[in-house]
Amino acid sequence: MDGSLQCKSSSTNTTGTFSVGGTIRDKDNGANSYTVSVTVLSPQQAATTLRAQVVALNLSAGRTKDLTEKIDEALRKLAQGKKNDAQKKLQDFSKKVNDLVRDRILTAAQSQVLIDTANRIIAAIAVS
Repeated sequence: MDGSLQCKSSSTNTTGTFSVGGTIRDKDNGANSYTVSVTVLSPQQAATTLRAQVVALNLSAGRTKDLTEKIDEALRKLAQGKKNDAQKKLQDFSKKVNDLVRDRILTAAQSQVLIDTANRIIAAIAVS
């Protein structure tokens, strides 16, 4: 690489949309500034988004129901303040997704997106 790259990270438990910016410099000290918007979702918002991703896959009604029921159960547990139970329901969701890969209903790429999202929600629940 001809320039230098310095990365900073930050974490927050605050939901909302935030502006993040920085400057990129090349080896000759030329610079470009940038600003991007980052939206931080609550575990509930992220689970609702995951549910929409499942519906968008256009699986059979029965398979969609199997997956969305796990997400809906997780949302109910979150509403009741039962974080551990919500995490378990999302783990069950991931197992069902893996079953669909094994049965060649979902591709590995499709399943990875769903499982990665579920794992991020599980992690967010742990710190919420």
